[in-house]
Amino acid sequence: MFGQPHRIMWLGVLVVVLLSALVWAGWQWPAPVLAQSSTFTPTWTWLPPTATPSVPQGLPIPPQAVVGRVTQDTLVYWAPRESALVPIVLPAGKTAWVLGVDASGHYYKIIWADRYLWVPAETMGPNTDALWQGAPLPTEVVE
Repeated sequence: MFGQPHRIMWLGVLVVVLLSALVWAGWQWPAPVLAQSSTFTPTWTWLPPTATPSVPQGLPIPPQAVVGRVTQDTLVYWAPRESALVPIVLPAGKTAWVLGVDASGHYYKIIWADRYLWVPAETMGPNTDALWQGAPLPTEVVE
C-alpha cells in the first residue's frame, strides 16, 4: 500500500512529534562535549526541570546519611570510576543526600533526582544550614 518514500516520510513525522513532545515537557538538551581538559568548566546540565535533591521517593536512606553541599561544579558518575561518566553536572551550592564513600575513598555515593550517583569526594562538603549545622559527611564504605 505504501511505498518506501511514504514510510520514510512517516518516520520523519514521528521523530519530529516525539522531539517536540520532549521539548514541550521541558527537557534541557546537553551541548556536545568535544574535549575535556584539567580546567574543564561545565556549561550544560541534563535534568528534567523538576529534578531537585529533596527527600528521595522510595530510595532507602541509611542511618549514617546526611545532606551535604556541593563545593564546586562537579561531574557525576553512575559508578565510582572515571569511565562511568553521566551527562549531568551538579552546580556548586546544591545539596544532596550523601550515603557514604566507595572502598577507595575517592567517591561519595549520593542521591540526586531519585537516583544513586557518585561524585568525587573532594567536591562534597558539610551542609552548614540551620538543619544540618555542618554535620560531618559519612565515612562508611557503601556499595
